[in-house]
Amino acid sequence: MDQKTIFLSDDANKPVRFGTFPIDNLDGVSREFIKIYAYPIDDWIGSWPHNPMNFRENLGKYAMEVKRLFLEIMGAIMESLGLSPTYLRSSLE
Repeated sequence: MDQKTIFLSDDANKPVRFGTFPIDNLDGVSREFIKIYAYPIDDWIGSWPHNPMNFRENLGKYAMEVKRLFLEIMGAIMESLGLSPTYLRSSLE
């Protein structure tokens, strides 16, 4: 059984889900997607695909970098509003 088949589902609540949907204006053409919950990493890493071999490691690094960028952007927004850059940090982490 291939990885796509393992994660194929119509259940939008699954933490890892593979699916396809048709592209409206193109007959016979569809788009494939994979949805993966990534944060907090410790809660979801066990459900992530094993293949390719370093997928989990790379996704973990990516998730941490996205979170870091999010906190940096939110800090800039808070500062532009005249608040401390860390004003919401504890509630966002």
